[in-house]
Amino acid sequence: MTLAELANILERRSLVFRQLRSLGRDDRAEGAIPDDLYTRDVALSEDLDAKAKGLRANVDLGYCTYVHCWHRAEHEHSAFWRIYGHRGVAVRACISTLREQTFWRNCSLRGEDIVYADTWAEAEEKGLSVPQGITPNRSAMQRKRRAFSWEDEWRIFYSPPTAKYGVIEGRLPPNEYEIARSAWHAKWPEYEEVGIDAVQWISRVVIAPASPRWVLESIESITKRHSLECVASAI
Repeated sequence: MTLAELANILERRSLVFRQLRSLGRDDRAEGAIPDDLYTRDVALSEDLDAKAKGLRANVDLGYCTYVHCWHRAEHEHSAFWRIYGHRGVAVRACISTLREQTFWRNCSLRGEDIVYADTWAEAEEKGLSVPQGITPNRSAMQRKRRAFSWEDEWRIFYSPPTAKYGVIEGRLPPNEYEIARSAWHAKWPEYEEVGIDAVQWISRVVIAPASPRWVLESIESITKRHSLECVASAI
């Protein structure tokens, strides 16, 4: 993450979640429903209206669902430094410790491993499932194409209360419904903040490779105020 994101966690006690649909800038298939789901389900493949409603619902969930993405691994990954943390930092934490935090329970956060599969049949073989005839929606948010499997991602999901931005009136005529739907989409911001009550779930702060000494010393002074360990990257 960037130094600003670290400061936001430590000083403002806030985790910033990205709107799921914004991840489509990095992967066009992010959160999409694989085509083979419909070809395998006769009821859905023959009911074009049901399929259209399912696809719309999946798009809508991309607006009102927010995520925080982690790399699940025991060691550093050089690609992540290049892509996400150049001249920045990384934080380490244990999943079990995160789930014990008060903010986790208060915000009904849920953490899921990402399943890497190119088709829904392959995703089901790896543990994802969906009731017969129902668009997977949230399950689709746990699937990414195999080309991204090197990320070994663990994703935290956050869904703000619907009362915050309202819901779409489903009984409107089709043309009015789409207008109301567009207006509803516009209400959801690209980022949502979740307040945290502590930072001790962070087991270590790691400084980006080849960072100058003054950067390490500056970040050490910040983390020391919060009794956190700070080290230079071993890469």
